[in-house]
Amino acid sequence: DRCDLLHHPIAWERTPGPAQPHAAGSCPLCPPAPSSRLPRSDEGPPPTLALPHTDSHAHNPRFTGDGTVLHLASLFADDARPIPPVISFAMGTLGFLTPFSAGEAEAVLAKLLWPPWQAEPVFCTLRTRRQCEVYWAGRMQRVHMVLNECLVDRGASPAMVLLECFVDGRHATTVQADGLIIAPPSGSTAYSMSAGGPMVAPSVPCTIITPVAPHSLSFRPLVVPENSVIEVHLPSNSRAQARASFDGRHAMRMLRDSSIVCRASRYALPMINRHPLDEDWYEGITQKLRWTGSLRPLTSVTHPPRDRT
Repeated sequence: DRCDLLHHPIAWERTPGPAQPHAAGSCPLCPPAPSSRLPRSDEGPPPTLALPHTDSHAHNPRFTGDGTVLHLASLFADDARPIPPVISFAMGTLGFLTPFSAGEAEAVLAKLLWPPWQAEPVFCTLRTRRQCEVYWAGRMQRVHMVLNECLVDRGASPAMVLLECFVDGRHATTVQADGLIIAPPSGSTAYSMSAGGPMVAPSVPCTIITPVAPHSLSFRPLVVPENSVIEVHLPSNSRAQARASFDGRHAMRMLRDSSIVCRASRYALPMINRHPLDEDWYEGITQKLRWTGSLRPLTSVTHPPRDRT
């Protein structure tokens, strides 16, 4: 689940031959050195794209799946600075967060990093995250950033968990279920969807509250504004302790009378897309999740009638 590109990015070379690990300032994601720059468009053909060669496995770049994107999003945990744009290439099982294939990595990166890219548009979607603060006995213990979901469930206990849910300081409901999911739009196609939650496009500013196997037929998933502060509290009279996890990681035990407060993070994760707006997302749910609104075979219509000529 470790993306070595974060530590050993791709190096640019103007001459053929074995590539060397990038020097200070040559990495597009690192702060530039005073004397380093990319060549101008009038200095000849674009440089060749080369990967660092080394005997150490830690220096070999690897393209993986959605798990690497989630790991990358968690690395920016202080929420004090904007996150640089991210471009991801699919080599995992589903690739819902990776719109580009690994085979086109060289061409796509050359287009993005070589100066003439200004002639063509580059599309980007801001995927909002949630800052999850863990409180024990009223004192904050940990802070996690999530892109998919914050999950509070019963853990190893065979009994259902009792959770109190507050939205903007007001009691919304008391949940008796196997768990509760707090998800931003990017997580609407993950665990929340499997638990019966709605699918929400990444550009929609909201937070989804989805119960996991609730002991009530009337408790349905809830969509609240993005800026709402959601608190999940494990009451002192709960029959058992609970477990919390963040994007499937950092599993921890929740003690009685502990809480998790979820709020919108200050900076979103900017992800470079293949198409404008949420078009990549719609392609993902139809092609990768096999979503369709009709039992009839899908037609070849791709544009509304007003756009057809």
